[in-house]
Amino acid sequence: MKAAPTPRRRADATRNDERLLDTGLELLREKGPDRLAALDLARRAGLTTGAVYARYENNEEILVGLWQNRLVGPLREFLTQSLQVLTSDDSDNDPVLAALHEPSIALLAAVSVLIVAPRITELSEVVIPDMREILFDLGISENPEDLSSSHKLVALGTGLGCLYFAAADMFSSAEWPEIRSMLGYIARRTTFDQWPAITPRAPFDFAVDTGQEVRDAFVNAAARVITRSGIERATTQRVARAAGLPPSALFAEYQNRQALFSDVVEKLLRVMYQEHRFRILFDDHPVPDVPMTPLQGWDDPRLQSYRTAMHTSVAESAMGLLGDVGHSQRRIRLEFQLAAIHNEEIRAALQRIDESTILTATEIMRRTFGFPSIFGPGSRKTRTIAQGAMLLEDVSHMLAGRDLRPFVSAFADYSCLQALGLSTEPSSAVLNHQ
Repeated sequence: MKAAPTPRRRADATRNDERLLDTGLELLREKGPDRLAALDLARRAGLTTGAVYARYENNEEILVGLWQNRLVGPLREFLTQSLQVLTSDDSDNDPVLAALHEPSIALLAAVSVLIVAPRITELSEVVIPDMREILFDLGISENPEDLSSSHKLVALGTGLGCLYFAAADMFSSAEWPEIRSMLGYIARRTTFDQWPAITPRAPFDFAVDTGQEVRDAFVNAAARVITRSGIERATTQRVARAAGLPPSALFAEYQNRQALFSDVVEKLLRVMYQEHRFRILFDDHPVPDVPMTPLQGWDDPRLQSYRTAMHTSVAESAMGLLGDVGHSQRRIRLEFQLAAIHNEEIRAALQRIDESTILTATEIMRRTFGFPSIFGPGSRKTRTIAQGAMLLEDVSHMLAGRDLRPFVSAFADYSCLQALGLSTEPSSAVLNHQ
């Protein structure tokens, strides 16, 4: 009969448990979830691979162990605080800004795990139920007609989006007061117009077509593979097969794998983040050029046109992006963000796209609605909210099917009031005049 472990052996086992978790957290932050391996973990922890496999059957189970013992607790606390801060008028107590300014290693790692969870079975089996439990505990229901729950989901998605951008060094603390103001305005809106039902719009096919036939084939093939498996698991052979071309053709175009994926980031994300703005508003029609003259007040036709576009075509597109028809679009955006967290070259490329997108958004607003430049920087804030909502949907399945027009409309009103230099308090005379 096998002897029971002595107190000393139990203590040693407990210390090794903690050592592996602490070391695993460090490696997860450094390498990302797709490159976390048992051998690296054993070496860094100063233990044998047998000690790792005695606790975790495979690399995926290591991620599960880290989620359950190091990540879900801090993430729950962050989401709870985000909901409190983004739905409150108390500006003196703001633990969320401190967490975003210098995110803990646990929060940074949690973002990476959330992104990969939907495509890793072992993780999805624990992460999605845990996230749904957190949302239920925060008073959120699955009823898509529950406007209060939808408000909370918007706030939580915003907090998660800010954390998500902070993980890739793309969050500016200077933008936080404006984000709080905007979310506070949305949360305080309690009455909305009644609109007829709309059908969420499927995202446009963002295939790259630059006229370079072979390169375009590899870029588009890489996008399909990344959507399914992420960048780290998108090997050059898989990309070549998806393109229907030999690997030699790939390396005739690109010096190495990194060069390929840098090209994918530059070309694909430019289309996704910039060209789609024109298509949502105008489809294939010419873009108008409205002169930039002073706004004449709330009923200025340019503001009316902007608000109409927001609660129709923009809302339809946002709802489509969060629904089943938007799954592949969500995945490709999230996977690029994950890569940016752990890959300096991709991060730099994403940051360049981010800056050029602000300029593009500013120009669209100027030409289309004759708005001042305030709406350019606003594009980053709206993208932060949208990306956070996409991630929250993928790990909770709680946003799809909800009517986003109350929130898109409120954002449009907030932006118009800012453009006019008026109060963004919902009790303002302008809004009562509506």
